[in-house]
Amino acid sequence: QRAQSLAAFLRELGVGRGDVVAAQLPNSLEFVLTDLAAGYLGATLQPIHMPYRSAEIRSLVAHGGARVAVCSTRLKDFAAAEFLLSLRATVPTLREVVAVGSDPPPGAHRFPEHGALPQAARGERPHAQDRFLLLYTSGTTSAPKGVPVAYRKFLPNAARSAEELGIDETSVLLSAAPFTHLYGLFSLHLALAAGAATALLPAYSPADFARALDRDRPTGLFVAPAHMAACLAEGL
Repeated sequence: QRAQSLAAFLRELGVGRGDVVAAQLPNSLEFVLTDLAAGYLGATLQPIHMPYRSAEIRSLVAHGGARVAVCSTRLKDFAAAEFLLSLRATVPTLREVVAVGSDPPPGAHRFPEHGALPQAARGERPHAQDRFLLLYTSGTTSAPKGVPVAYRKFLPNAARSAEELGIDETSVLLSAAPFTHLYGLFSLHLALAAGAATALLPAYSPADFARALDRDRPTGLFVAPAHMAACLAEGL
C-alpha cells in the first residue's frame, strides 16, 4: 500500500511509463518503496551508487535523462538534495527532487511519511519488454556505460534463481552490498519473488554487519570477499 501510494505521489510529480527515476539511497525502506513505486508506474529506476558525488552524479543523471531524483537530504558532508536541485539548471529532463531526511532544502519535496501519502493509484501498466532498470558499469577502463535492463529479463531471473537457491517465504536475506548495485538489488528482488524477508543494513561496516547478523539471524547472505575479509581483519 505504501509503495502504491508513493507511486501516486510520483505520478503527481509527472512520472509516467518510461520515465527515469534516479535514486541515491542507502539500503533502506525508502529505497525499497521507490523501487516498487517506479515499477507500479512503468517507470525506469536508475540507481546511483552511494559514494558518488558531484561529478559522477551530474554525469549519470544527465546521461540517464532522469525526470525525478530521490535522495537523502545529506550524505555525511555532502548536501545531496541541494546539489541535485542545482542540476535542474543544466539537466533539462530533471524536474523534481524528493528528499529523505529532516529539513529538505527549499524546492525539494519531502519523502512522504506513513499516514501522509496520497490515495493509492497505479499508472499505465508496463509491458514485459519495457525498460525496468538503468544500471551502470563500474567505469574502471573508461566512463561508466548505461545498461538498460527490461522487466522480462530481470524479474523472471529473480524468480527462477530464488527456486534454484532454495529461497522461500521462510527465508531472511541480508545484503552487505548496496541496493544501488546489481548484486544488492538482485538480492532484494529474490526476496520479493519468493515472499521472503529482507533485513536492511543501510551501510556496510564490519561492526554493523556483525550486529545485523545477531539481530536479524538471516538465512542467506549476499556479500563479497572484501566484506568478509574486513570482518576477519577486525576479529569478527
